[in-house]
Amino acid sequence: MTALSTLINRSRRLEGDKADSYFKQVICGVEYLHHCSVAHQDLRPENLVVTMNGVLKIANFDNADYYGSSRRGHQKRRSMKSWSSSEYVAPEVFVEASFDPRPVDMWAVAVIYLEMRTGRPPWSLAAEGADESYDRYLQERSGLWGFRPIQNLSDVSHWPLSLRVLLIANTL
Repeated sequence: MTALSTLINRSRRLEGDKADSYFKQVICGVEYLHHCSVAHQDLRPENLVVTMNGVLKIANFDNADYYGSSRRGHQKRRSMKSWSSSEYVAPEVFVEASFDPRPVDMWAVAVIYLEMRTGRPPWSLAAEGADESYDRYLQERSGLWGFRPIQNLSDVSHWPLSLRVLLIANTL
């Protein structure tokens, strides 16, 4: 098995079909984890391995957490575990006292897809004022037409995880 990060580094970036295949596989894996109320919380190319047959597997569950559920739905909580790779951490982790770990995992998957296609993460830290690339992303997104495609959607929590991740990936 080879880490996805090694494949990206060797080829500088992955071709569309290969990246799309890995993207779909990681979405399915994350969807299964979330169905089991488990959040990985450290999704990054180093923690995704690919077999000789092109099967992607999620690895390294050191930071994974069971987030459980309550009568009102999934508990929102802040993990006290350290994040090892800031490039893949969602913005809400840096500013909110609590967060839903499912979108945080999905954010990481979207950033991984961008890295597969471009050869590098889009920013080093998704925190406003802490990273020039992320600040530019925020400015361009809100400057052109805001976040209307997302803001105009009704509640998407009932959508399958794979559709929500694709929505995120297509708006980055």
